Amino acid sequence: TTFDPGASDTVYALALDGSTLYVGGDFTTIGGRPRNRIAALDATGTPTAFAPEADGRVRALLVSAGTIYAAGEFASIGGQARNHIAALSSAGAVSAWNPDPDGYFVQALAMSGSTLYVSGGFTSIGQVLSLRGGFLGIGFASFRATFTSAHHGEDIPILAIDCSQLE
Repeated sequence: TTFDPGASDTVYALALDGSTLYVGGDFTTIGGRPRNRIAALDATGTPTAFAPEADGRVRALLVSAGTIYAAGEFASIGGQARNHIAALSSAGAVSAWNPDPDGYFVQALAMSGSTLYVSGGFTSIGQVLSLRGGFLGIGFASFRATFTSAHHGEDIPILAIDCSQLE
């Protein structure tokens, strides 16, 4: 069988939760239905009712404990102001969680236990100074540390995060 939901533009992120595939990118339609930059597809590639609509590129998706984390270059998702990162329900509702990074984008997400690792082009997140990334407790009571990516004295964005060796 073939799987081609026919996104109208680039897909940058995929996250699988059971038989639901969450998709993020630059597209405005997928599976023949309007979906601005974020969608959920069933096993046949048909869009589900999940349609939170982002106003900018979705670069990263992560699903954990029934919550869909979306990150990228947006200022609004699901009709709510969210700078570059949001937590969504499987119905597409935006949660109250809002770490509000400054800067231009969030590039990558990874989860280890109850800690969400975030990287991108920002200098603060959760009102704590950072440089290109940080560690967020999901309850957001703890911003645990910061990290810097550097190569020959220049900042470079972290494009992916692997938490497999952390615990």
